[in-house]
Amino acid sequence: MSRRPLEVAASDSNTHLGGDDFDAFLMEELISSLPEKSVAADNLRSRARLKGVAEAIKVELSTRTVSDGREEFVATHKGKPLHLEKKVTRGNYESFIAETIDETFSLVDSVLKSAKARAKDIDKVLLVGGSTYTPLVFNTLKERGCDVHREVYDG
Repeated sequence: MSRRPLEVAASDSNTHLGGDDFDAFLMEELISSLPEKSVAADNLRSRARLKGVAEAIKVELSTRTVSDGREEFVATHKGKPLHLEKKVTRGNYESFIAETIDETFSLVDSVLKSAKARAKDIDKVLLVGGSTYTPLVFNTLKERGCDVHREVYDG
């Protein structure tokens, strides 16, 4: 990138949209796959372990189409251990996060309108942050005609 000044024509954000939301959607899916859902849902230690599995699945689905979520002894029920084994496809994951992605692109549309611009008027879109590695984000921007990049501008 050149060292010329950048002009910000408009900006907007929702700091509540992002990776934690994606993790929460995955975590709820993992909980629903357990035979005794309420045991894990009500146990803080179980939820923390499932959140770790959800994060790992999310990261893996950025580069692969399928992820196997496995965690032993997530919880116990009537003295017996509950184990997690859940296969999640990228398509499943994208269906969990689709509404959040739509909210994000509503913000993009709002910013473009405020700037009196169209997607094709933007020279480069810089994706910053872990959730931007989600293929659905990248592909949606490409479909909208954006020149998408993941490098960080150091001005």
